[in-house]
Amino acid sequence: MSFSKPVAPVARKRRQATYTAMMADTDTDKIRENLETIFADVGGTGPMFYGIAQSHIQDMSDATGYSFEICCAVVVVLSPTTEWERNLQLAWDMLETGDCNHRSGDAIRKARRIRDGESPSAVLGGRKVRSFLPNCAEPYRNGPVTLDRHMITAARGVKHSDTGDDDPKWLEKAGRYTLYGAVVRGMARDHGMSAARLQEILWYGVKGMETINL
Repeated sequence: MSFSKPVAPVARKRRQATYTAMMADTDTDKIRENLETIFADVGGTGPMFYGIAQSHIQDMSDATGYSFEICCAVVVVLSPTTEWERNLQLAWDMLETGDCNHRSGDAIRKARRIRDGESPSAVLGGRKVRSFLPNCAEPYRNGPVTLDRHMITAARGVKHSDTGDDDPKWLEKAGRYTLYGAVVRGMARDHGMSAARLQEILWYGVKGMETINL
C-alpha cells in the first residue's frame, strides 16, 4: 500500500541542498538531547497509539463498507487541530453521512473527496498529514515520521512562542521537517525501534496519549 507522492528529481535536489544547509546551522545534538530527556522521563515506553489507531480504522472500514485506505485517509485529513476521540467521531460522521462538524471547511471538503473515491495522495497536502497516513495504516514499519508543533517545541527545548512555529506552516518550510525527522529516525535506530514507535513514545512524554492533538 503506497500513499506517497512522487518527487521530481529537480525538486529532490533542491530539497536536499536546503536540508544540508540547515543541518550545518542547527544544533542537532541539542535536539537529540532534549528528545532523550523526554524518552527517559517516560521510561522509554508508552501506549502503542498507532496499533490502536489501526484497529479503530479497521473497525470503521468493517462497519461502513468503505475500504481501509479510504477510512484511514478520512481520519487523517480530519486530524489537524482535533483531539483523537473527536477525530474518530468526525470520521464516522463523514463516512456515514458525507458531512461532519470539523472547524475547517477545507478539511471537510478533502474528506468528502476521499470518501467519494479520489486518491488520498492527490488530496492530502502538508507533510504532517502525509506522514500520519502511512503511520496509521502500517504501524511500526520503517518510513515517515509524524511531527507536529508540540514535538518540535519539545525538541528545541524552548517555549512555544519562541520557536516561530505558531505559524501553522512553520514545519512546511524547506528542510525543517526532514531535519527533525532525521534526528528522530537516528534516535530510533539507536534504541532498536521503528521511528513511528519512538515518535508515539515521545508524543506520550510531551502531552499524554489521551490528549494527542495534531
